[in-house]
Amino acid sequence: MAEALVQRFDARLSTLTRRPTSRLRAIGWSAGQLSGKNTTFDDIATAAGLENLAATESISGHRELPLEQVLAWNPDVVVTQCSTEDCDAAARTLAESPGWAATAAAENGRVVAVPGRHLFSVGWGMLEALQWIVERTTAG
Repeated sequence: MAEALVQRFDARLSTLTRRPTSRLRAIGWSAGQLSGKNTTFDDIATAAGLENLAATESISGHRELPLEQVLAWNPDVVVTQCSTEDCDAAARTLAESPGWAATAAAENGRVVAVPGRHLFSVGWGMLEALQWIVERTTAG
């Protein structure tokens, strides 16, 4: 039974994983903190075919960084958390906020709010977060 569960997990991960020739530059932003390398967000972003800017900048784990620095990176995708009921509103609110509105992510409709129960999960929850991000960042 456990082997079948692992096979189902791997099959879904394989279906959702993206390997684009050009990767969008993304950040995971929650309550003023970035998610760098060695985080579940980094694993999810990589599987979604995104470049985790914080990891590229040698940030490990979750770390606060001045908002001005984050905005200067001008991410193509911003992933943040939301409650289950208000994800579109949470994405819109962040995208329309001062500073964030001028980012490539906001200008191109790639501010993505993912339910926290998926974004901060491991295992199956990570697959849900991956699907949520892929569906909202993959063109056509």
